[in-house]
Amino acid sequence: MLNVHELLRMSGTGDGFPIFMLPKVEILIDEATARNVIAKYAEAWVTRNPEAILEVFTPDAVYQEWAFDPPFVGHEAIREYWLRRVVGEQSEIEFTLLDLYVDSNRNTVIAEWEAKFRINNSAAKNIMKEVAILEFSNERICHLREYWANKPLT
Repeated sequence: MLNVHELLRMSGTGDGFPIFMLPKVEILIDEATARNVIAKYAEAWVTRNPEAILEVFTPDAVYQEWAFDPPFVGHEAIREYWLRRVVGEQSEIEFTLLDLYVDSNRNTVIAEWEAKFRINNSAAKNIMKEVAILEFSNERICHLREYWANKPLT
């Protein structure tokens, strides 16, 4: 007759825990990783690349552009938003990360950035300041909330 320890050893990973009992380990966000993800986000925005933007989001990510409007949920919705809003309306995009706050315990980052771009090929560029709250799951954005304002650049 086998005892519990022998069963664990037989069904396990070699460390005494069966595979089905191992806890899911969440990778906590750190400043270097947050900066890397935001750099990829910025590159996707500047190059207006809807496929590249999806690389920084989890497949079921929530993208909240406006506080009181329904969010875009999942890759397909985010891709459609990006095609309409970024590819369809913006050009000559510049991005500057201004500040970054990382709370590893909550897997949350608050980023402040500035962007300059033309809207629908207008003569004047716009300037936008944004504060974004980004929640992470295993080094990808699972929830993004944007708070921003823009005006014509003079």
